Amino acid sequence: MTVVDEIGVDKKLLSEAIGKNWIRTLSLPIVQREFVWESEDIRELVDSIIHDYPIGTFILWETEEEFPGSPLVDVDGHQESARTRTYIIDGQQRLTALLLIKDRWKIKREKFEITSEPIHYNPSNKSLYVSEKIGIDISLLVNAALGDVEAHQELMQKHPLEFKNAVTEIGTRIAGYALPIYTLKTKHKLSPEEQEDAAEEIAQIFTRVNRAGERLGNLQLFLSFFAAAFSELKKDLVDSYRSLNDKYNKEFPTWEVMNRFVFSNLDMTQTRITRVDSFTNAIREIKSDYAGKTNKLRNVITGSHDAADVIMGIVNGELGIYTPNRMPSQNALIPLFKWAYVKNITKVSQISNQTKNKMIGWFFVASFQSLYGNKINTRIQRDIETIEGKKDNKGFPLSELLENMRKEDVPTTIRKGDLTEFYYDIFRNDSYAMLLNVLLFRNGATNWAGQPVTSKPENAIHHIFPREYLKKNNIKDPVEVNDFANATMISSRINSEIGEQAPSDYLPTYDPQYLKSHMIPLNPKLWVADKYYDFLEAREKLIWDETKRMLAGLSSELV
Repeated sequence: MTVVDEIGVDKKLLSEAIGKNWIRTLSLPIVQREFVWESEDIRELVDSIIHDYPIGTFILWETEEEFPGSPLVDVDGHQESARTRTYIIDGQQRLTALLLIKDRWKIKREKFEITSEPIHYNPSNKSLYVSEKIGIDISLLVNAALGDVEAHQELMQKHPLEFKNAVTEIGTRIAGYALPIYTLKTKHKLSPEEQEDAAEEIAQIFTRVNRAGERLGNLQLFLSFFAAAFSELKKDLVDSYRSLNDKYNKEFPTWEVMNRFVFSNLDMTQTRITRVDSFTNAIREIKSDYAGKTNKLRNVITGSHDAADVIMGIVNGELGIYTPNRMPSQNALIPLFKWAYVKNITKVSQISNQTKNKMIGWFFVASFQSLYGNKINTRIQRDIETIEGKKDNKGFPLSELLENMRKEDVPTTIRKGDLTEFYYDIFRNDSYAMLLNVLLFRNGATNWAGQPVTSKPENAIHHIFPREYLKKNNIKDPVEVNDFANATMISSRINSEIGEQAPSDYLPTYDPQYLKSHMIPLNPKLWVADKYYDFLEAREKLIWDETKRMLAGLSSELV
């Protein structure tokens, strides 16, 4: 039975979308992701808009029904409840980015602040930068193009000679960009049966029309089904998930990871969790099993939250990973969550350093080697059962989990060849972004602006030999240019300010200890284009040496 009565296709100018507050009437269903874009993602979106490149379609759903969710952005003052609600099915990241531009890089969603570093336009070379020191804030340019008098006056004061052309070149071009919008409309009142089917149908539509079949998936629909079956516990689950996100940074861990974990604590196998045809039956069985046992079910949610909280604290504090873009797969968190859950761990202080090191070591190697890159359900289920079978043991079952990896022909360590045999594009292989992040953090490296290197949004992947510099010297192969040995992680601001400078020009301006902690060869003769490949080889060796040292310090079983 379909709940969609009509599908409308339209185009809406950005000036109308953000200038007349249409965008502020939109809502996010709870199954939507949190905002996870970084400043560089917004810069690339703006660059695409300026060049009139397609940025994808936007999918909305109009209905009179109210589903668990939140406004895209908080609106000051009282608003009458609209009879028809419009939910964002796809496009939340892009729409939030556009709101940030309109609202000077800061908005609120359910009283929580979402911010971004400003994107600036440099008229001299017609380029965009994530920096407040170069060029003109594009937020001012867009608002001036929309007729904002205050923005126009600020531009006159700060950039009297450049602002008029910049408003035309950037502000007006962005304001005149057309957004392609699909609107799924449900005009009739939904019956109780249709309400249960609605979220699943919208997810199926999302799957078919968006990104070549990327799945929203029934895992992310968990809350909708759970809320229907256990309305009195909906708030507990939502509050649990959101408190983790608020504490640990945007969709980290994801709904999918938490759903797999929570369901496993309700004695469901991973295969059954992810099968659409058995999903609703499973919810009914849980409802039957826990009838009259609301407190028992609430304890499962609370225990799951506490376990995840402990492990996320370790991932932050021991590895410097604060965002999902530094992890090949968040599924590697699930066995750690499960171990803390079955051991009733509620504080990091309950875990000995030896056990913690084993946990970190397994997580690091399993993530790097993409243990859950395929056979996801089978492998997660086997590891969960291993942990449950060893729950009476004192420590973390590292040996047994490594044996599970061997049975799947997955390497149980990081080998020298993993770092030296080929070029590894850091933007196409998250394992190497994670490797660098963890090594730099545990090596005490700073982001060259005084803060520790972490995956927090204020830091960026930096090309030691800048891409444009290599291009000018006829080194153009993207894989070679983006090789992980040419990458480190520093402040987004400093990365933008370095720009296209040659390493031989900017590296000498930094303390040698900074460079050493970033595993950058200190021989200046290697800092020129003619020695680029020698530089990569020398840095690979430094990274390999640091990797061996770290693994040996965590557990002898990992080397």
